[in-house]
Amino acid sequence: MSVQGLPPQIGQGKILEIVRLIVPGIDPTPDAWEYFWYHLPVALPGLFSFAFCTFFAFSGFYVWLRDRHNFFMLNFTLMSLGMGALGLVLALRALVQNLELLLMLHRIVYPVALLLTGGAMGFNYHLMERRYTAIRVTTWFLWFTIALGTFGLITGRGFTGQWHHYWFGSYPVGSIYLTPWGISGVLGLFLVVIPSMIVFRRTGKNLFRDPIGIGVNLTCLTIGLNLPSLTGVPLFPGANFMFVPMALIAYGVFKKDFFSLNRLLFEKRLLYYLIAFLISVFLLGTGILLMLTLPPKANSAVYTNPFTFVPVLSGLIVFSLAIYLAGSNPQSKVHMMGALSMMLTGFFTILLTVESLRLPLLINLRLEQLIYLIFAFTPIVQYRFIYLLLDLETDWRSRLIDIVSLIAALLTLTPFFITDFYEYGGIVRTAGASFGLTLLSLVGAYSLALISWRWFNSRRRADRSIVIIVAALMLGAAFMLTNVPGTQGVFFPPLGALQFIPAGMIVFAILRFRAIVIRGEATRIANRFQILSLIGVSFLVFIYSRTLTDGLETIKIWNHLSVIGASLLLGFSMLLFVLVRPVAAAMDDSFHLLDEKKKQLEENEKNLREIADVSRSVYASVNLNGIIDLMFAYVQQRYGIEGLWLTFCDSATSRIYHVRHNAEEKLPQDALQFLESFSAPLAPDTGSLYHTWRRKRTTYMRRLTDREKMSELDRTLAQKLNLQGYVHVPLVLQNEVIAVLMGMNFGKKLHLPPKDLRSLELFAGQIAGALSTARLLKEISQEKKKSDELLLNILPRGVAEQLKERGEVTPQFYDAVTIIFTDFVGFTQSALSMVPAELIEQLNRIFYQFDAITRRYRLEKIKTIGDSYMAAGGLPEKNATHYLDVCLAALEIHKITEQIIVMSGDSSAPAWQLRMGIHTGPVMAGVVGQYKFVYDIFGDAVNVASRMESTGEAGRINISADTYQRVKYFFDCEHRGRIHIKNRGDIDMFFLNGLKPKYLNQYGAPNDTFRDIYEKIRHGARIEPRRR
Repeated sequence: MSVQGLPPQIGQGKILEIVRLIVPGIDPTPDAWEYFWYHLPVALPGLFSFAFCTFFAFSGFYVWLRDRHNFFMLNFTLMSLGMGALGLVLALRALVQNLELLLMLHRIVYPVALLLTGGAMGFNYHLMERRYTAIRVTTWFLWFTIALGTFGLITGRGFTGQWHHYWFGSYPVGSIYLTPWGISGVLGLFLVVIPSMIVFRRTGKNLFRDPIGIGVNLTCLTIGLNLPSLTGVPLFPGANFMFVPMALIAYGVFKKDFFSLNRLLFEKRLLYYLIAFLISVFLLGTGILLMLTLPPKANSAVYTNPFTFVPVLSGLIVFSLAIYLAGSNPQSKVHMMGALSMMLTGFFTILLTVESLRLPLLINLRLEQLIYLIFAFTPIVQYRFIYLLLDLETDWRSRLIDIVSLIAALLTLTPFFITDFYEYGGIVRTAGASFGLTLLSLVGAYSLALISWRWFNSRRRADRSIVIIVAALMLGAAFMLTNVPGTQGVFFPPLGALQFIPAGMIVFAILRFRAIVIRGEATRIANRFQILSLIGVSFLVFIYSRTLTDGLETIKIWNHLSVIGASLLLGFSMLLFVLVRPVAAAMDDSFHLLDEKKKQLEENEKNLREIADVSRSVYASVNLNGIIDLMFAYVQQRYGIEGLWLTFCDSATSRIYHVRHNAEEKLPQDALQFLESFSAPLAPDTGSLYHTWRRKRTTYMRRLTDREKMSELDRTLAQKLNLQGYVHVPLVLQNEVIAVLMGMNFGKKLHLPPKDLRSLELFAGQIAGALSTARLLKEISQEKKKSDELLLNILPRGVAEQLKERGEVTPQFYDAVTIIFTDFVGFTQSALSMVPAELIEQLNRIFYQFDAITRRYRLEKIKTIGDSYMAAGGLPEKNATHYLDVCLAALEIHKITEQIIVMSGDSSAPAWQLRMGIHTGPVMAGVVGQYKFVYDIFGDAVNVASRMESTGEAGRINISADTYQRVKYFFDCEHRGRIHIKNRGDIDMFFLNGLKPKYLNQYGAPNDTFRDIYEKIRHGARIEPRRR
């Protein structure tokens, strides 16, 4: 550090020593941190580019996710990712001194940077409406070079290991894997894109005037200036200037509302949350970094200034006021401008805190440059905030302030802003002003003078509270300007740290005169979290203080703890406010809405009681028809409306359709049919119903006069219903019209005074929720009924219930069930000669009868495979009559099949001769499959039953010996002998001919004797042979 003595000056009756501190240049062998701080201004443009491009990439990706066919946005996203990664690479080249570490970071980040050329070329292709094949071919070639470069980077051969060293960073030389990417990108820009843009002008669209198109290609051009250094030629790389065309892209994106960001950032207040989050992260990061990297040391001059607590206190108060203003009502422009003004003032207190800490000069310089970059916008914001409070119009002077402030902001990161530092009396340190800081001081003084003049002329028209706030702001600005002489090497008592005084005046104006309206619930919640933050941070600071080394001076410990405590407290407070604000805002909106409703209800107390009574009755019911009956009865009685017609609006299908009416006795049949069959699209042709739905407001036609100007639907309604007037009342729920209630008088005018219209609208709003809930419950009930019916068509009831409750079905063993298989002999050959539609129709007619028979005899249909039909008795509910049920069903199936064949006129066709097989035995039953559930049975008994069918004869019912032993007392059976079947050998088989004559009535059906025996078996009786 170089120290230069200056002539002493007199301050407060004493000789004041002034020392000029020269910021040293970088050491020939700097350490990593010194290298970082020295090159930080060079890296900031790259970091800004990285931040902006990353934001654009995420925004573009969000838009692309909503429309996966939007390749224009996909290419923009890839291009933004590449630009952002390249900006990060440029920043790393400036900040990282270790070449090995820098090369490793290149290998990690550079594959993303390669996406730039392919994304930019694809973006231009879609920007020019996909007209030019040359761009498309170039795009694919660029993606090949991207793949080649990525391969080289992954394998560690992307760079040669040679470096070009400049004062602003180290640049590696690319290998044969990367140079094609850079060369092809530049050639594609000059040889393909620019000529195509010239040709594209013939379509009447000039992309040379499009800020996004120009910005993209200028960015690629500036990045292309890095090509010589990438290929090994030590020419100046110009990619550090990519932030300039990036500003054009940002301007175009926001001007065209490229991602619908304007609504998201401003109407949805995302900008407030984003800025607040970034500031909270900055404050938290500052506190944590001070704890980790700059603790107080015994032999250090840092933290020795006894006045450090003054700017810390001011910053704490000013930032707290900013959080209070912004968080209490972010929708208000006054609140947001006031909060922004306080935040900029808070950054000035951070600046003074940094100066009071006596940090190393290089770190001090860089921190002040960063803070001044933000603080340079103070004249712009405060000027507009005061004009907003005084209700004044801005003029050319405000634009002059804007321009000069922006120039000063651009100079903050250059050597033309701060040259050195001055230290007064070994206590006060301040930056030495160069052209940029002097310019900012002058524009600040000009802004203060202009505001003072305008305020003096308009103060009599302003409220006392506004006068106090404006005076406080001007006092704060005057305090800041007292620090200006010190930047010129002239001592003057600096009062800039006393910002807590004007902040206190503003707090007084808010609390005493309600100068700025505070919406309460958000503020009350914020205050509670402020207390929580204060307690938590105090505890953390206390714990941290116990880790500090003993023997340190009290002033160092106090200053260190106050700085990190203020940073952490403000950071946590703002972060908590950001997290809690949406909930608090919703509560504010709710309370505000309740206040408005309260005023309205006080004016209509009698109506309110009536509406409340009806509403309670409505909300007590979940039945849609019951709610509509209550609604109709109340409206008809209260407002004297003869006819009511309720229609529902379906936003999913954009249609409006009939639900209920009460005009059964008042309208002719054709009019009733018209109402009950009504369904129309929500389009302008639908007339007044559509306009009511679209505007979400009541449409009241007291008298229908000029019917020629009405829509076709309105004319039809007026004619069929004999209308003289009507009212359409929308039922709005969550800003969506769910239904429209039409009130009408038949043959006479409809008269509704304004208070009745307001009351009717209020009633509609009250019951909209109940009506929507009942409608939803009815739809859910209908869908549930459909799904249950569908499930019961697939699975037995008990199995279906088990599956719904538990999500799985436990397999169950049955010791005895009776299984029946049916099959049509020669079906396959017959199917070849029939028309498919006729074949399916015939088969469906037969199986329909089979289903009816199996259901009547309590059998469970298992499945059909082609012309084969399988069912079983005795499951899923066990019963003792399953063998009787199956045999009776088989006889009826045999009979109905013969009747169907006779009725079809093809009774002799062998293709429709039915063969049936029955067997009784043990099985295992359960549900198989994951997506299409199937209830099936397994076991040897199934195979035997199938063999009974396949070894049977056409037109006969073949049963096994196991089944025969159970049914032989009731049915006439014919022994076939022993017949060989696969896997079982020779077994006895029987033909089932029918019930024995003694169990038949005169009509050939089971008689009472059989039915009595059947009931006894069903209730547990056993069949035993009579002993002789």
